[in-house]
Formats: sequence, structure tokens, C-alpha cells
Amino acid sequence: MEVLLLVLIEAIVPLVVVAVMFAVELAFTALALLGETAYHVLSRRAVGAPQTATAEPTATAGATEAAAAPKRRVRWLHRAAIAAGVGFVLATIGIALVETVWYQPTLRWLLDRAERKTGIAVTYDAATGSFIWGTVDLTNVRAARSGHDVSNFDLTAEAVHVDVKIAALMHKSMACDVVELRGVRGAYERVTKTPPERHKRLLIDELTLRDAEIEMTDRTARGGVATYTLGVDTWTARDFDSTYAVYHVLLRSEAAGRVAGQPFTITQADGGDGTNVTKWRAEGLPVEVLGPYMGGPVAWIRHASLDVDVTSTWAEGAPDIAMRWDMTLREIKAEAPKDASLATKVLSTPIVALMNASAKRLPLSFDVSLDRQMFRDAWSPESTGLWDVVADGVSGMLARKVGLDETKTRQFGDKAVDLLKLYMDKKKTKQEAETKP
Repeated sequence: MEVLLLVLIEAIVPLVVVAVMFAVELAFTALALLGETAYHVLSRRAVGAPQTATAEPTATAGATEAAAAPKRRVRWLHRAAIAAGVGFVLATIGIALVETVWYQPTLRWLLDRAERKTGIAVTYDAATGSFIWGTVDLTNVRAARSGHDVSNFDLTAEAVHVDVKIAALMHKSMACDVVELRGVRGAYERVTKTPPERHKRLLIDELTLRDAEIEMTDRTARGGVATYTLGVDTWTARDFDSTYAVYHVLLRSEAAGRVAGQPFTITQADGGDGTNVTKWRAEGLPVEVLGPYMGGPVAWIRHASLDVDVTSTWAEGAPDIAMRWDMTLREIKAEAPKDASLATKVLSTPIVALMNASAKRLPLSFDVSLDRQMFRDAWSPESTGLWDVVADGVSGMLARKVGLDETKTRQFGDKAVDLLKLYMDKKKTKQEAETKP
């Protein structure tokens, strides 16, 4: 998504400049011709009007000047019309050349311009389309970037189609009717976790990805490096807004595909009372995929499969998103890291014991509320803080299952010493209560 948006945003404006220039030139030409025609019609009517018997000839200098003024206006309009006409002819010839002979060189210049700004090199085997109508079709496309401090990738696509909204250029935002990618393959690596960045706003009526298989490497996960294969059979987002890119990808789309070879779906439903319901479902996910993102207790699981059902309820314009997470761990094998600190080992003992005792099936359910603004200007789930919220929910549930205070669960991953003290205090209190007569 990051790759596509960066290239579109940096190339879309110059892509349609030619069309806008042509439209402006045509408008001025038509205006000049219309003005001259109207004046000639009015002048002929004035010349053909009958003179009254009482009219007296004028011979003053003022009258002579008044009589000459219409002729000067006619000459001015005539020259303007000729200039506009010549400009229109030249513009038409230029557009014809750009649309045919110079189409691919012009497109190549636009993509080179985008590369200088983003570091993304784009190549392709063939290109067709029209600058006037704002369409581009590319086949066998490759987008690559290396040595970047945020992300690196080498991706190919069998076909890319972009249909730009020319009328949207009259507004501050850029817009496309349709953007579609098909047959995407390659590798993507996120190097650093960067804060949300502001970019030009891009609106897309329908954004579609079909038949994708990407090897993902994420070095920003809080619990280590996450590696997995992301497969997408189909993914579609409507009324996409790049200001809230991740929000639209996760909550305002429909999708079907695979993560690490296991199926996932994103579906939409009407929640009633003006609300919408987005459901994520994944079955049999290897926990090794999510462990690096969540850290804490999940990172202590050496082997397990995970079923995830997430129901998100939201409304247009509402600031909050209510999420219900239902997760089930199966076939669990857990142990604390051998190189962990003494505090972590002591704290992990009851939780690891719980997970191993529930090896066949361990359900975890919790509710979280997200602020829609956390998605603003973020182009990756990691930069929104979403995984931190989910990790807190999982850690909290596990902590409560072994008797830790619910009010302290948010500190589970980052303040293990505090939780260790809390756990030891509770254990001491319990022992004292048991020894009392």
C-alpha cells in the first residue's frame, strides 16, 4: 500500500497537467470566438437599424472617438480570437504528439520524477492510456527500493490500471475513479518504525488488489523480527482516503487471502442505527507470526496455532471504534526465554504454567476502544499503535487468569518488576491468610 500511494501521489499531478492545459486553452478559444460572434451580430443589428428623421449629424471630436471605439473593440476581439485559435491548434498538435509519439517518454519522465522524491524505481514492459482522459495501463511492472531508512522492497505486478479524476484537480485533493493491481509478487521489508507522516491527500473511489503473494519482513515489531508470507486473492476498498490509509485497509474493505498459508477474511455488515460492522477472521495462524508484534506472554509461546475473530463497530464521523477480540490458542507449548531476567522468569512462571496446562485450547477475549485519529497519516498498522493496544489486551487477560490485579494489566509488558512485586505480595497475603487460625 505504501509503495502504491507514494508513486501515485508523486506522479498523479503532472500526469494530468497536459489535460488541464488543453482544457483551459479550449475554454479560452471558445470564449474568444463566442465574444467576437456576439459582437458582430450586435454590430450588424445596430447598422441595420432605421434612422429617425430628427437625428442630427455630429461632427465633434467626441462623436468621432465614439464612432471609432467599436472598430477598435472588433479588432481587439478579432486578434484575441486569432491568437486563441493559433494556440488551440498548437496545443492540439502538442497533445496529439504527447498522446502518441511522446506518450511513453512522458510517462517515463513522470515516473523518474517520482523516483527522485521517493527513491522508488518503477519500470514496465508496455504502457497505454491517455493523458487527456487521465488513464494509464501498465503491464509487467516492477517497483523497487533499497537502502532506505523506512522500507525496502522489490515487487512486480502483471498489470496496473489507474483512472484519474480530471475534475478533482479543481480541489485541493487528488482523486482517482479506479486503481487496480493484479498479479503482485515479491518481497517487502520494513526497516524502522517511523511516526505518521503527512502526504498529499489522495482519494480513490475503488482500490483493488488481486492475486498477490508477498514475502514480508518486519523489523519494527517490539518482540523481534516478524517474517511471513501474505497472500491476497482479492482485496477491495471503496471511498479510500490516504489520510486514513490504514483505517480504510483494515476497517473499510473486503478481502480474502492467506497469512503464513492460513486463510483470513475481512467482511462488512450493517450494524443498524447508523453503525457499520467489520469482521476479521483468521484460522490456524502460527503464533510465531504474531509473537514478535505482541511481545510479552505471546512471545513466550514456542508453538501454537491461533484462531482470531475480531468484530469492529464504527460509524461515519464517530471518533471511537469499538473492537471485540476473541482469540483461541491451540496446541500450546510455552516457556520463558532462557536469557530472560530473574524478574521476568519469576513473573512468567504462573502464566507459562497456565498456557501449558491449557495446551489443547486456551480462549482469550477482551474489548478495546480505539480513537479514529490514531490512524491519521499512518501508512502501516505498526505506526498506529494498534499492536500495542492488542498486546495489552492479551497480556491483561493472561495476567487476570493467574490472579493479577486487572488495573495493572496494561503495565504487564513494560513494567514486569511492578507486576512481579504485585504477584509476590498477593502470594504472601494468601499464605498469611492460610496460616491464620
